[in-house]
Amino acid sequence: TVDLDWADNTEPDFKYYTVYRSTKPNTGFAPVRLGLTSSAYTDPAAHNGTTYYYLVTASDTALNESGFGASASATPMDVTPPAVLTGLSATSGNASVSLNWSDSTDPDFASYNIYRSTTSGSGYVPIASGLTISAYVDNSVANGVTYYYVVTASDTSALESPNSVEAAATPVAIELLSGTVIGTPGSWDGFSTIDKVFDGNLGTYYDAVSASGSWAGLDLGSPQPIAKIKYAPRSGFASRMVGGVFQGSNVANFSSGVVTLLTISAAPSEGVMTEQVTNDPGPYRYVRYLGPSGGYCNVSEVEFYTAAVDSSPPAAPTGLDATAGNGVVTLDWNDNIEPDLASYTVYRSIASGFGFSQIAGDVTSSSYTDNTGVYGTTYYYVVTAKDSVSNESAASAEVGLAPLVLGDFNLDRVVNAADYTIWRDNLGASVPPYSGADGSGDSFVDSSDYDVWRDHYGQQYLEPFFTAPASLQRVESGIGSSVVQGDSAGSAQAVDYAIIESGERSEPDESRIDIALAAYDSPTLWANRRVTRTATPAQSSPARIDLALLLLDRQGTSPQGEKPMPSIDRAGSERDTVDLAFALSVEHWGWKRDFPR
Repeated sequence: TVDLDWADNTEPDFKYYTVYRSTKPNTGFAPVRLGLTSSAYTDPAAHNGTTYYYLVTASDTALNESGFGASASATPMDVTPPAVLTGLSATSGNASVSLNWSDSTDPDFASYNIYRSTTSGSGYVPIASGLTISAYVDNSVANGVTYYYVVTASDTSALESPNSVEAAATPVAIELLSGTVIGTPGSWDGFSTIDKVFDGNLGTYYDAVSASGSWAGLDLGSPQPIAKIKYAPRSGFASRMVGGVFQGSNVANFSSGVVTLLTISAAPSEGVMTEQVTNDPGPYRYVRYLGPSGGYCNVSEVEFYTAAVDSSPPAAPTGLDATAGNGVVTLDWNDNIEPDLASYTVYRSIASGFGFSQIAGDVTSSSYTDNTGVYGTTYYYVVTAKDSVSNESAASAEVGLAPLVLGDFNLDRVVNAADYTIWRDNLGASVPPYSGADGSGDSFVDSSDYDVWRDHYGQQYLEPFFTAPASLQRVESGIGSSVVQGDSAGSAQAVDYAIIESGERSEPDESRIDIALAAYDSPTLWANRRVTRTATPAQSSPARIDLALLLLDRQGTSPQGEKPMPSIDRAGSERDTVDLAFALSVEHWGWKRDFPR
């Protein structure tokens, strides 16, 4: 429609107005309304999308008509969307969902649109548009995932209706069930017996002796869930299946515990298998088709299906990366886009390649922050993916990193006055846990983060220098004796030993540190200890030293070259030697010296 309005004519002999219309601006005007006595008019015959031009004249009591005034134009537009669609249903299949809904009755209907989500009530994305029939099969789904659908209608003006009521379905992989044929014996003609129902041939059929009460079924051997049934009628007698039922039971003669899985309400198509989802999957050991009264149980073929077990795990996560932070290690990896992905699991170890244990499960985003590590200790991480039925992927590639010192807000690997400035300037800010100046992990910069900075002031990040086995034990100071496994003599014996710590290569002095080393069931022994000494270089101050010792079961020369090999006293006054390979990592106010190994 087009609404017109103009100023009133106040002449005393005014009688009526006449409205003229054209689809051209300067020609072709024809009267569309005569005898109007009010200065307004609604044109009901205007078509949406067409531009119309209007002129109005006034006539007096002597029927003298005025000239045309200035013209006015308008283009009516459709502002009414189609009605909400009804009757949406979703039926699951093997990696598919079949949708059906009632036809739109709007006169300006143009097409249908389908939206899908994996969350009920929200998150819908379009998967199909421009459809002109009220049915659709979605083949872009994964088995075991529940999908939620809504449909809309669009009209010729591109107006779209509100969403329909939601429908949901969970596609499943199905497997054809087999078993021993059971049922009513005999046939009308002596040939069309119950075994024909399960022979896979649409050209054969069952034709019972009795018109009513006959059935054909299977003994599946053990209870099985029934996900779907397929069936085909006897050619020329499809109407004889109307009212027939498919049933399940765990009693062989169906005398009790009978559940109706499906009722046939209309004659099925001939020459093809009709498939339908069951009402109650069971499980059932015995399943059957029971013909309706007067139908002679005429049926050509029946197939019962169960849901297949999904045993395929997701792909291993890729792109795992680690970032050291303020007392934390933040992990990030590529999103897994498989539709049945459910969650990720994060594993950690202190050794590369083995000894991993779970530190986080049911992680739903492709990132994780580990705030349980100890600064200066290298941790190794892998991530796995799980699907909706808990199949777990192989582990991702490994990544290793150590968290920085708590209170190191500017991440320069030392806690000092610069970190206080960061805290002061961000006081009161809300941030992600352990980011910025949040040292306590409560996502808010406050006095607790100042306490973290104060308690760790002066600490520095010490670069890890070796990977310890999962069975590493604490090494106590002092001279001791223990059993050395796999030494060069090939026998395990108690020995006395000491560890020699070397200073810098320029230092002539040596300091002796005696450490008792625990034994391991391995030819290679590891130990580590953190000690404190006064370093001799003029530019340095008292500093922390990390000492690692590796004993190898072979003879050789000292790794330091100029020093003699330490000796191990063995039983019977024998003496043997082993390689001592060790590394020192020294921090002196920001500089580090790595000693030869």
